Amino acid sequence: MVEEVKVHLLIMNPMTGNTENTQLIALSLDKDKLKEWYEAEIAPESYKDDGPNMFSGPATKSYHKIFKKGSVMEWMNPVANWDKLDHHGLGVHEEWTKEENIRTDILRID
Repeated sequence: MVEEVKVHLLIMNPMTGNTENTQLIALSLDKDKLKEWYEAEIAPESYKDDGPNMFSGPATKSYHKIFKKGSVMEWMNPVANWDKLDHHGLGVHEEWTKEENIRTDILRID
């Protein structure tokens, strides 16, 4: 018998794009470990950094960041909801799948 596992998918959006631009950042079989990893990637203090302006105006823009420099989430907006996806499709999504169907190209936190 093939068993399915519950996978927790962290979906965020880059601060340099529209809210509707979602990106799968990481996945885990353990929601608590995923949240611990997420929280460990938050910088001790928020900071500002210049980056590309994907909207109207000058070529660069100052962004307010909360994730550590160099983190896979450095240029992402924070997640507001860990219980379900928000109306933009951001947050943590849970789904059941077979272990062999779990994507290997996404950062796995276990």
